[in-house]
Amino acid sequence: MTSYPSFGGSASVAASLAEALDARGHRVRFVATEVPPTHRLPSSVPFDRVDVPGYSLFGDGFYTVALADKLADVARADGIDIIHVHYALPHAVSAYLAKQMLGPAGPSVVVTMHGTDVTRIGAEPAYRDALRFAVLAADARSVPSHYLAGAARRRFDLPREVDIDVIANFVDCEALQPKDDAERARSARELAGAARGQRVLCHVSNFRRVKRAPDVVRVFAAVRQRGRDARLLMVGDGPEHDAARTLARELGVDEHVTWTGSVGDVQRYLYASDLFLLTSEEESFGLAALEALASGVPVVATDVGGVSEVVAHDKTGLLVPLGDIEAMTRAVERLLGDDAKRANFAAAAHRDAERRFCLPLRVAEYEAMYERVLAGKRHRAHAL
Repeated sequence: MTSYPSFGGSASVAASLAEALDARGHRVRFVATEVPPTHRLPSSVPFDRVDVPGYSLFGDGFYTVALADKLADVARADGIDIIHVHYALPHAVSAYLAKQMLGPAGPSVVVTMHGTDVTRIGAEPAYRDALRFAVLAADARSVPSHYLAGAARRRFDLPREVDIDVIANFVDCEALQPKDDAERARSARELAGAARGQRVLCHVSNFRRVKRAPDVVRVFAAVRQRGRDARLLMVGDGPEHDAARTLARELGVDEHVTWTGSVGDVQRYLYASDLFLLTSEEESFGLAALEALASGVPVVATDVGGVSEVVAHDKTGLLVPLGDIEAMTRAVERLLGDDAKRANFAAAAHRDAERRFCLPLRVAEYEAMYERVLAGKRHRAHAL
């Protein structure tokens, strides 16, 4: 299993899947430059570090080649059946190189595309053809949403006969159980500094530009200006963190915002929250929103990409047009001002997450994909 060690959906899914497969009796190794910060791999999942030598003349080094070399080493030493890489660029290329190094007896390759590797980076002319080649060369491809399946097929001009498995992201429903009002209020006081009766809004992201974190601040400021007594949790860190905080100062709301920076246990902050805000201009799925829903926290989100496949509008949350601060503010006010509706949304959110996105269901789909890949390899070997 391979991913970037980032604070984001692809790394979280890769690490969670590795843990789940290990728990179900599969031998799993995790290959990356670092373990994703949101996870601690169990001792039964060996971590193989990718070291990338740096040479000042060439900038950041040669990660793609170093990863290919490490994948080949691990596969050769441990008899690996499948290399499963998350985030296609450059991991699909590295996996292809590793497979070629090992020859016909080498492992099969599965590529899971997660979003911007298709819609943004994958669209760059400098990468597009090489990435398309590596994606097509894989033995199986998967994405977390029907939206991204369509985007990948269009972006890489994939023939109809090339399958793309849609396997939704997942959560550990047993771990993410809604808290009662007393527990939530206690968490709100401890983590958000909320006074009794004060509502807490929450945003979790890697603060990349695509997440539009400053829009969260704008919505929060508008909510307070209209008389709602609320606090805001801004969980995570990244390129737009400082810009969002500067805006909070300019709008006079920074004293009502808790900035956590990067944290390992996002769940604690969800339990302190009454509403979750997702302001992204692009989301292939919306894993952070799913984690909120599973925790019994309704979501107000921009209606982009695959978000509507996760958030059921007017049932588990509310969807608004991208960039429409007024519409999102009204949606937040609607739920903050109606305790009964918010409670109904919260209960429905957890039920829907349990029904559609629990870990065992989705891991079984990955297992079925792996078995199909290996069966195809066996069939081809017998045909020779």
